[in-house]
Amino acid sequence: MFVMDKKGTPTGKIVSPYNYTKYYKDMSDYKDKLDKQKLSKSESRKKLQEWENEHTTAIKLGSDLWEQHGINIYGDETFETGNTDSLPTIRVPFYDDGNGNNIYASKDLNNLSSDQFEYYKEMAKLKTTFIELIPEMAGNFYDAI
Repeated sequence: MFVMDKKGTPTGKIVSPYNYTKYYKDMSDYKDKLDKQKLSKSESRKKLQEWENEHTTAIKLGSDLWEQHGINIYGDETFETGNTDSLPTIRVPFYDDGNGNNIYASKDLNNLSSDQFEYYKEMAKLKTTFIELIPEMAGNFYDAI
């Protein structure tokens, strides 16, 4: 269920529809490029924030997130509160390749066995329920916690 790096070490992320390894590598490369430009810290931070905004998109947690990826983790169930409007949005890696495809898309979910996928869906439900209770956790949705 963990995303592994090239050496087989867990990255701290669970499998997801997003390739965080590529996203963070691209971000690191962009930071290195900014460092070489000898910009002020505030200008460098501003440019990095612009890059992040261009390379991510806001996704509402809950069924909207999963339905976007063709996953129905809830079936006919509702959230504990019954109000998905209270769930926060998170920013996830997304950058259009010019053909409508996300360059940060991952096929990791497709590689799970049916048993692993059922486990994954249960875990996603639990994490979403926790986020209902503690919205500050939303940014960590794909962290392996």
